[in-house]
Amino acid sequence: MTPIEPTSLPVTPKDADLLATEAIEDDGDFPDEETILRGLEAAIAARETETISLKIPKSVMISLAKVAEHHDMSFTGLIQFYIGQGLRQHLQDLEA
Repeated sequence: MTPIEPTSLPVTPKDADLLATEAIEDDGDFPDEETILRGLEAAIAARETETISLKIPKSVMISLAKVAEHHDMSFTGLIQFYIGQGLRQHLQDLEA
């Protein structure tokens, strides 16, 4: 699947709240893929971000680049995935 650029689809306020507020009927009335993607893009774009600087050993950088390429991800996307995955696990452990 080709990644969609954040500005490639028009996003409406309804799309941004789609997943949280729109009920799905039992009769199979499910939003189409484009509508779901617009809602997800809006939710992601709305999150406030901060830039950080991080020192990582060169060998780790090389390994990260290989893994990112293998999974057809950006280097930054892979690091964000790893941080998010680890953070969710730690938060879950704290709540237990």
